[in-house]
Amino acid sequence: MQIGKAGIIDSTVLEKRQVVAVTGDGTNDGPALKKADFGFAKTIPVRKQILMKWSRNVYDSFCKYLQFRLTFFVVYSIMVFTGACINQDSPLTAVQSVWVCLMYVSISKPLATEPPTDALLLRKPYGPVKPLISPTMTKNIVGHVIYQLTVIFTLIYHDFIQHRQWQKRPPACPARPPSVHYTIVFNTCVLMLIFNAINARKIHGERNVFKGIFKNTNFCVSFLGTLLAQILIVQFGGSAYSCVALNWQQWLVCGCLGLGSLLWGQHVLMQATMCSFMCYITSSMKPRLHTAVLWLLTQRYPGGVYAEQTRTSRLCVCSVSAPPSPAPSIPVSPVMLS
Repeated sequence: MQIGKAGIIDSTVLEKRQVVAVTGDGTNDGPALKKADFGFAKTIPVRKQILMKWSRNVYDSFCKYLQFRLTFFVVYSIMVFTGACINQDSPLTAVQSVWVCLMYVSISKPLATEPPTDALLLRKPYGPVKPLISPTMTKNIVGHVIYQLTVIFTLIYHDFIQHRQWQKRPPACPARPPSVHYTIVFNTCVLMLIFNAINARKIHGERNVFKGIFKNTNFCVSFLGTLLAQILIVQFGGSAYSCVALNWQQWLVCGCLGLGSLLWGQHVLMQATMCSFMCYITSSMKPRLHTAVLWLLTQRYPGGVYAEQTRTSRLCVCSVSAPPSPAPSIPVSPVMLS
């Protein structure tokens, strides 16, 4: 029965693959259930694992999409608002803004379609009160927003590269002519957004952001296609996109700033790891601190000190005011140290 079901799923009789549903009631139907688009079975262990893996993958995929979207939304909103307040115009033209939004949509959707992995079964399930945006996601969003805004505002308002065309923008005019300065601003903004999509693939603090990237074909195609389209727009877009063709030195600068998102992502993850490490060190020092307090008390009251380690990690100490004696009339004063 198992071979028959698998054969139906892998059949090439029809030109287009059909949606296949499989029903099973035993462990031998596991391979067919894995291949099928929909599986209906009794509560067998194999089916439970498949359901757990796919349900967790749906939740994580949405969190990846949300992490990438919030980073883009915050950076774009602050950049446009600040440019409108200071320069009376947005750093990006209307056509450039449309392209950035289209590119963002084309990259963000594959983040929500990553295939599930067996590693999803190794972590604990989420609790009912767990926030949708976890602390790790918040650190990633805030960290990348800081990096991207710092780079963009530095490019706009400072001539940190020795090029005479890179100067502060003059007051806004009805039709802004294309310039090398704002072409680099636009190109760097897009490249940082593209490479940040790789960082958005991990939401649990994983250091290797490239792990499993080639298993998601849609993401690879969208990433390479968007990168190629950006190169063509900058080099051949001309006045339609308010761009000027850049030379290889300027492309090198833009590429390094875009790749800097990956390096900055590792720095942000390290900060989260350091916080966790400090929390671990602090928690591991509590038993040693209790032992040190107990030793000091034994030096102070050598005749009658005892300690008890409870579930709440509290050190209970009883000190007697006189040498120990079997007589019950000796006064005892309890001392609680936590």
